[in-house]
Amino acid sequence: MSIFENSFKLLKKFKLGKSKFEINVHNIEYPESYYQPTKDLKEILLMFDDAVKNINKKYKAYSCEELFKNKFGEELSEVDFIYPERIEAYSQRNNVPIDLLKEFDSEIRPLREEVCKGIYEEITLHKCIALYKYGDNSNYILDQIAKYEMIYGNKDKAKMFKKMSVEIARRIKKEERNELINNIKNYMGNFFSKIIKTKTKEQPNIDHEKSYSSRVISDNKKRVLQGMIAVIEGDINPYGKEPEYQENWLRTFQMLNDELSKSGIDLNCEDNKDNDKLIGEAWAKICNQVKNEKSLTYYAKLVEEAQARKAEKSQPENEISHTTRTNSEPVRS
Repeated sequence: MSIFENSFKLLKKFKLGKSKFEINVHNIEYPESYYQPTKDLKEILLMFDDAVKNINKKYKAYSCEELFKNKFGEELSEVDFIYPERIEAYSQRNNVPIDLLKEFDSEIRPLREEVCKGIYEEITLHKCIALYKYGDNSNYILDQIAKYEMIYGNKDKAKMFKKMSVEIARRIKKEERNELINNIKNYMGNFFSKIIKTKTKEQPNIDHEKSYSSRVISDNKKRVLQGMIAVIEGDINPYGKEPEYQENWLRTFQMLNDELSKSGIDLNCEDNKDNDKLIGEAWAKICNQVKNEKSLTYYAKLVEEAQARKAEKSQPENEISHTTRTNSEPVRS
């Protein structure tokens, strides 16, 4: 998928303490094909994956890791500040006082907040586009796309989605009016006025999301789409350091399709209640399996780190013991 940078440039300057910073990035525009509706979940997710990687690349220079690397010669993440031993080790390796590291962290915090805000809003834009492509034409989704396209994307596209949102709202209003008229016709009779009064109180409002979204999207397919989107965002993590454990959404996607194949369907199957139930059951099973794998991987890593620390501590003791034995050996003639 080809993309190109918009001539519009987002430029913000910061003077923070002793340092000067500026956010200088180009907006990214996507081709028409990026917005085309499709029922192919994998295609939607591949495009979302690509979009998040572009966002990560766009803001990478303003990550905490890069800012510290440019200042002190080595990366340091925001998570590292939670662990005093990491900061102490960084300080010793780079011969930088801990107070200076903390001071610089405080200086770049306003910049990081602005960068993270931009990342969040751009990811929200592409999440909503993914849902729209799959069939969610709710006012909320269309309004979100219009709002963030205007800031980070294509202004003409923003106007188009805003127009669609207005049209959907008009259709909803018309549907509500027709629903009320039908109710009146259905309940006309000898007790007309009484029925109208009670019916107005008892009749629930039309579920707009259901009217324009759920009827074209299988609930559990949508749940899978949202779950995979969260995995992609977490694995890439454009907010900061790439996580050590990555779930790999393509593997999870294949695991889910393999599980569904046992029932004779896949994620591109027809939307109906029976298939939706099978997808929900398979998705719950795969999520639980992946969660257990993640826990085991994390536990194995903790054990490995503990063994490494134990080995480091015992090494100096062994060296001292060996030196003592060597010095105490009698000199042989």
